[in-house]
Amino acid sequence: MRATKRERRTRRGHEGGPEPRVVRIEYRPVPDAERRLRRIAAILLDHATRARSQAGNGEHEEVR
Repeated sequence: MRATKRERRTRRGHEGGPEPRVVRIEYRPVPDAERRLRRIAAILLDHATRARSQAGNGEHEEVR
C-alpha cells in the first residue's frame, strides 16, 4: 500500500515536513578577521553615505 504524502513527510524525522537541511556554522576566528570586518563596515558605510547624499540631491524621491 502506498504511503500518502503526509506519511512520507512525517516519516523523515520531522513532524512538520521533511527534515530541514541546516548546516551548523561555527565561528572560527582567522588572523585577519578584524581587518576584514573593518573593511566590510567601511564599504557599508560608504554605500549608505552615497545613498543618503543622492537622496539629498533630489535624484531619488523618498517613498512613504
